[in-house]
Amino acid sequence: MKKKQEIDSEITPTALEEITAVKEEVVPPAEEAPAKKARRKKTKKEEASPKEESLAPEAPVEEAISAQDEQAAEEQTEESDPYAPYRYRWTVKQKDLVKFSYRHALTAVVAVILALGLVAMGILGVIRLTDPPTASPQGGDASAGDVVLKPLAPQKPENALSVQEMIAKVKPSVVCIDVVKKDNTTGVASGLIVSESGYIITNRHVVVNATSIEVHLPDSQTFIGSVIGSDELSDIAVLRIKDAEGLVAAELGDSALVHQGDWVVAIGTPGGIEFSASATLGIVSGTERRVQMNSDNGASKTFTVIQTDASINPGNSGGPLVNVYGQVIGINSMKLSSDSYESVGFALPINGVIAIANKLIADGRVNERPENDFVVGQAVFGASFEYFTPHAAEEAGLVAGAYVKTVEKDGPAEKAGVKMGDIITSFDGRPVASLAVITEILSEKQAGDVVKIEFYRDRAAQSLEVILDSYRG
Repeated sequence: MKKKQEIDSEITPTALEEITAVKEEVVPPAEEAPAKKARRKKTKKEEASPKEESLAPEAPVEEAISAQDEQAAEEQTEESDPYAPYRYRWTVKQKDLVKFSYRHALTAVVAVILALGLVAMGILGVIRLTDPPTASPQGGDASAGDVVLKPLAPQKPENALSVQEMIAKVKPSVVCIDVVKKDNTTGVASGLIVSESGYIITNRHVVVNATSIEVHLPDSQTFIGSVIGSDELSDIAVLRIKDAEGLVAAELGDSALVHQGDWVVAIGTPGGIEFSASATLGIVSGTERRVQMNSDNGASKTFTVIQTDASINPGNSGGPLVNVYGQVIGINSMKLSSDSYESVGFALPINGVIAIANKLIADGRVNERPENDFVVGQAVFGASFEYFTPHAAEEAGLVAGAYVKTVEKDGPAEKAGVKMGDIITSFDGRPVASLAVITEILSEKQAGDVVKIEFYRDRAAQSLEVILDSYRG
């Protein structure tokens, strides 16, 4: 306090005025209201007038405050607010702490993300190692690119090969397929390489419900096969093996040019791997043979196939039927198996197989049947049934008939208005005394035929007409 008084005594009134004037000139005034600004401008103009300049005394202006005056001002500030320096340091420190906390939090978040990424990669790696090789979704192969199978142009008779040449030409394209299925059963079948990029055609019944598929090449190399797509109606499936080099794609012929009496060779794996690439010789016994088979759900379907007397044995399924030019004209698929028949085998015509295989490679399934399809599904109703006997119906307080258990989505029955729980008592004019009545009637019908049904719903008698559709698998 004493020091302050000494400093005050040393400052003369004239110096104090000069300090005040300098401060007013150096420190810009705070913004004022528009009216005050206007008055200030007016005052400055008045001060700048020559009249007032002559009357006003000249005031000395200093460019900076002396060191002594600055020290005095600082001492006054410290005395009025002794915590000012510490407050500034505290503020800076708080800002640093906030920055540090943000950096620390950001680092922690990045570390957590990286850790989760590593865990996810590890899990995916384990899944890739432990999943069955055939578990690939049937959505086609995005890497197929421009793989489109086409039959070759007809050959001239003078280009016909000997039997040895026929076998030698196709044999490098025939593979042995070793399969393990979900019920732990194993099987061996055949397949045909149709692309150097590893696409293989075989029968669907060979690989359906498979948990592992091994493909054995003619040069004894073994690869894991994955299912690209399959079609239940035509019994065709497409596999693929990767990282295989030097694959030989088979030449595909034109099954429309096949005639009865043509020499053919069937190549496949009858009985086991030790008999792989076995060849049997025969002729075309007949063309456009119609063979009826049952599908997975019991619905029948009719194939238009090539008949041959070349021996077709278990394990030949999926193998090629070859013409005298060494071209594949069919895929061996079935035979009549009975003591009453000998050498009655059937092959799916290659033209239709190519059309189906192209759809499987592209989409993994057959969304629309091709024009040259070789299989037609039986007329279907689009519902499943359970028969209510008169005794069971009496106990339940219902009527005897075919109880509708399920209705296929977008099927003929659903489109006509049939619902689950309906009890059909009459089907196409015949009383439903058993489910065999419905099966028999459908076997005689074709897609597009109309059947009238009479049924009970909520104990009330009703009737509907259903337009039948063909089974599509």
